[in-house]
Amino acid sequence: MADGQARIAVVAESAPLSKPPKRRYGASCEACRRRKRRCDGKGANGVSLCKYCPQAGIACVFPPRSGEASRMGRAYSELETCRDLLYGLARASDDDRERMLSKWITRQEENGMSSSRGSGSDRPYKRPRRDSISSILSTTDDRFADHNHRPVLPSIDNEYDRTLSRLIDFACAGSANLSPPQPDQARLMLESYFCWQNPRYMILSRPILEMSMQTNNEQFCSEFLLCTMYAVASRHLPELQSRTDDFSIKAHILLSAELCKPSSFATAQGLILLAANLATQGSYSQSWNITGLAVRLFGDLGCTADMVTSQDMDAAEALSRQRVYWTAYVWDKALSLAMSRKPTLRTKIPPPDFSVQDDPSRLWKPYYSPYQMTTQRVCLPRVPPPSNEMTTFYHVCLAYQFLDEIIEEIYEHRERRPLQTRSFVLDIRDRIIAWQGSVPPDILLDTEEIPNLPVPPPHVIEFNLLVHTTWILLYRPFLSEEDSATAIPHSMTACRKSATDIHYLLRLYESTYPLSRIFYLIIYAAFCSATIDMDLITDEDATVAAAARSRLELTLRVLAVGCKYDLPGIQKSVVALRNQLDKYGTPEEKPRVKPESSNSTDLTLDIAAADLADLAYDPSTATFSVSPTDGEFVFGGSPFLGGSPIFGSNLDWNRLLSEHCLSKESGDLDSLPNWPAEAGMNFF
Repeated sequence: MADGQARIAVVAESAPLSKPPKRRYGASCEACRRRKRRCDGKGANGVSLCKYCPQAGIACVFPPRSGEASRMGRAYSELETCRDLLYGLARASDDDRERMLSKWITRQEENGMSSSRGSGSDRPYKRPRRDSISSILSTTDDRFADHNHRPVLPSIDNEYDRTLSRLIDFACAGSANLSPPQPDQARLMLESYFCWQNPRYMILSRPILEMSMQTNNEQFCSEFLLCTMYAVASRHLPELQSRTDDFSIKAHILLSAELCKPSSFATAQGLILLAANLATQGSYSQSWNITGLAVRLFGDLGCTADMVTSQDMDAAEALSRQRVYWTAYVWDKALSLAMSRKPTLRTKIPPPDFSVQDDPSRLWKPYYSPYQMTTQRVCLPRVPPPSNEMTTFYHVCLAYQFLDEIIEEIYEHRERRPLQTRSFVLDIRDRIIAWQGSVPPDILLDTEEIPNLPVPPPHVIEFNLLVHTTWILLYRPFLSEEDSATAIPHSMTACRKSATDIHYLLRLYESTYPLSRIFYLIIYAAFCSATIDMDLITDEDATVAAAARSRLELTLRVLAVGCKYDLPGIQKSVVALRNQLDKYGTPEEKPRVKPESSNSTDLTLDIAAADLADLAYDPSTATFSVSPTDGEFVFGGSPFLGGSPIFGSNLDWNRLLSEHCLSKESGDLDSLPNWPAEAGMNFF
């Protein structure tokens, strides 16, 4: 008995009881899994241990593992793709076969299918792109993660650069005219551009550009940017007018290579200049598309309305960010008005906050080329006025914000209730008046003091024209509602004052600067003023009517300049004025107003063709005329448009306007469906 117990103890110590192995979860066969019953699964050798499937006489099937299923699925998908490719290659021609193979290889490289075959990972390897943001952030400092800071993109491979250079050289080698300008010619265009054209939109900063030209900094200066600037500047220089198209063609050639490079401020600024040059040529759809390209680069450059400058950002980049965005904003507003399209940059944004202000000691002096100085009588101010370029541009941005709000709320939302419109007009009127109170008096001119003030720079005159045009656009639709319950107060008074101020400013511009440098805003302001004066010439007050007729003399002359330069929208605008002239031109409808004084003669308020001699232009007061040879306006002589005198003692304004119109359809000032977009907004 004792021996048996001892043997049991020895066996227990020498051979401990082994536990049965734990069954692996999810090892059941398909049949047992569906019936939710216990299954022994597979053995170590892969043989089924299930007891129920053999008893039922069915095959014991085990589902594949998740990793195996995904790999099998990818293999089957790749097999199907290869099979379709083989069938397609067998039926394709040689050219199509080459193209199909190229697409397949590219797709394989992008998906990383070839690299995933030998890898044990379930996820295929995807080759990073050369401009991948992740690779940029991994190779740069943490400061580049700020969305307001432009990441420094890696340079393109040397081989890629050499290929682009060869293509550009090949494209430009066919014509000697595509060669760079001489140093003296480049300096001439640079001086002319920064004097006359750059203050209008402040596209470029001269110190940054000249420094970048010396240091070859492609972020702020490139050959593409210089070609676009040359194309814009040479248009107003008689010595280089013949090369305007050459610079424009070369800029388009360089554009294709420029878009292959990382985004830069020089690219964005060059695109805006190229869009301006295309608009000047009349290619407005192309200009609209090029402007869109410039706006799309802002994401790479970190240019937004609420941009915040970093402490580690240099002054050149901070200034370029601010300037390029607001330049595009103003240009987008001007071009959208010219094309009757909604602007791209239309979100309600805060006013600009420029980090660089004007130097009070910097004066503005008109620049004329040597040819202009020797062949033309130019006007040089005795006291050069202060430049005020940045301050003027700041308030131009604010004025365009008001103008954009007026166009959107009044001319686009015509379904608004009268009381809502009235409330908006009164509110924005108060805001504009408050803003005008903050504008320096050197910029917002008092027209009554113009004779006593030094002649302002042209960009200051253009800003004042923009302000008075904004007032007319605000009140013009409500002139016919003066006696209604929903009438807007001050409508006629504001429009009449703005038309008078525009007349004074146009007269100041005409007597000081060449009309050849006129641009769309000046002509559009003249048209808006003419629409008001057309209503005032039938006023019962003879003094008001006579003053309106006198103002029409100058405004119609400016519109004639627009006809000469074939500005877009000039046809429809001139048609509208023609129809307004014809409306009061029939003998049966001649309204006459007799003053109370018996000593005064009758004042005929008819502006028909037979009675327009009163609007004749006095050659003795001529300030500028058009030279048929060089296209520039010079002092003295009778002005010419297209080689024919139009300002003479027997001037027929109705005939003049009709010569530039093909028809009278859709030309009524009172019935244009989308005024002002269809009645002069197209001026550029």
